[in-house]
Amino acid sequence: MKIKKRSYNRASPIEKAVGLFMPFHCDSCLHRLRVSQENYGYGMVCPYCKTGIICPSPSFHAGEQIGPYLIDGWLAKGAMGEVYYGHSIKTDRVVALKILNTDVDSQYAFKLFEQEAYIMDHFEHECLPRLAGYNQHHDYYYLAMNYVEGEGLDTLLLRQGALDQIYVLDLIIRIADLLNHVWTKFGAIHRDIKPANIMATEDDKIVLIDWGLAHIYNHPIENDTDITFGTPEYICPVIVSGEYNPDYRTDIYSLGATCYHLVTGQFPYHSEDAEEVIDLVLHGEVPDAHELNSNVSPEFSKILNRMMQKEYDDRYQNWADLIEDVEKVKMFLSF
Repeated sequence: MKIKKRSYNRASPIEKAVGLFMPFHCDSCLHRLRVSQENYGYGMVCPYCKTGIICPSPSFHAGEQIGPYLIDGWLAKGAMGEVYYGHSIKTDRVVALKILNTDVDSQYAFKLFEQEAYIMDHFEHECLPRLAGYNQHHDYYYLAMNYVEGEGLDTLLLRQGALDQIYVLDLIIRIADLLNHVWTKFGAIHRDIKPANIMATEDDKIVLIDWGLAHIYNHPIENDTDITFGTPEYICPVIVSGEYNPDYRTDIYSLGATCYHLVTGQFPYHSEDAEEVIDLVLHGEVPDAHELNSNVSPEFSKILNRMMQKEYDDRYQNWADLIEDVEKVKMFLSF
């Protein structure tokens, strides 16, 4: 599978550094949108919820210094912060810089920020970014991590349509192994698994990025479970119902919904109305993946269906069982 690699030039304007479109989320319905360079800072209407919104523009620009790093370009904007492409002034090491917004609930957001840094600093896995630095620069908190040179699976999906099922089966094995280890070691879950948060590199690596909404079961943040997290099409039903005690099965659902989208080219549930999406997540039935795309084997479709069961107890009860089933199907299909 051919992965497109972004090209960056430190001497170029920031618009050239980040490419043609900037991803961001609608504040009202949380759908992922894209804005072209010429529309940074201008108003638009969200195509999903029809709400008027202001397109984001970068808070920092190429050449500005954050701690021991220089910013080279803007990568993304989220609810709690912005991500930039930069490098170490001292070593020239290329990094992704995540800078916490100053206009969010500082104490709560800071604790989430700390958790993200802690997970990346205390655990090593090929599918997890490595922490390069974490500190405060004037009024801003930032964390630096190794920059993943590759392409988000949301972009890959838009570019070439539904992905090969063998590729996605292998992806499940790798990501499930990571999530199994962070759960076993920290009692941690990601809570925002989606194609946009999975990066594919040219050397066939898969990296799960953006742990900014992670929940550490053994060290919960006060009121952390009172807030609905995630992206509507991939969110676990018990989260939106408000009746949940988060554990690894939350991530099993979101990984299943993500991979369903990757192999069928369609969301498990979709509507231009965010409230209708949530209602479908709670009460709707997911169409069989094999029926949507005959290239998806019935065996793989059954795995996806079990991953996306609405009740915790009806899903896989541990990551090991999921990995075992996926490996069996992958081996069968590879002959």
